Formats: sequence, structure tokens, C-alpha cells
Amino acid sequence: MISSNKLQFVLFLFFFTVTTTFYAQEKLQTNNTEAILYVGKSENQPLIVGLGGSEGGNAWTSNYWKATRDQFIKKGYAFLAIGYFNAPETPKLLEKIAIEDIHNAIVKATQNK
Repeated sequence: MISSNKLQFVLFLFFFTVTTTFYAQEKLQTNNTEAILYVGKSENQPLIVGLGGSEGGNAWTSNYWKATRDQFIKKGYAFLAIGYFNAPETPKLLEKIAIEDIHNAIVKATQNK
């Protein structure tokens, strides 16, 4: 017979494993953007791109947007979160942001195996 504490631990471990292992994330090496790619386990995943907003940073990597991001991944999509200012390795201000840098981050994500 399993003790109550051991059962709780096993259930926690199962829940933790199920909720945290259905996708992988990778920080892409891009110029002037912070690009984090989240992928599930299926082949040929269509790509959804989430851009940060006027608050700066990379909002789609936050815990606030995690549930929404996870829903897309569970449905078979890959998700690319892009921060283009006030994020690591990006311009500090929303000024003269090159659309080519956003485009290049998307292209790099589509080349990911």
C-alpha cells in the first residue's frame, strides 16, 4: 500500500511531467530581437508569431501569456515570441525598429528542425 505522502508526491510528479514536457523552447540567435521559439512534438508545425507590444520586452514569454501560448502548441502550432525593444539584446527604445530584423527572426524560426 502506498502512503498518502508518497501518493501525493507521485501525483505531483505526474502532473508536473505532463504539464511541462509537451514542448521545447529555444532562444534563436537573431539581430536586434529577442526570439524564443516554442515547438511541440508534431512534425510540420505551422508558425504563429507573437510580437511584444508598446510595453516593450517580450510579453509572449511571460507567465501571463503562457496558457494562451500553450493552447496553440497543444493544437499543433509552433509559437515564436519576439521582443523588438526593451528586451535583452534589443534597442532600449521603440525608435527606428528595422522590420527586416523581425522578418529575419521569422525566417530563422522556419528553418528550425
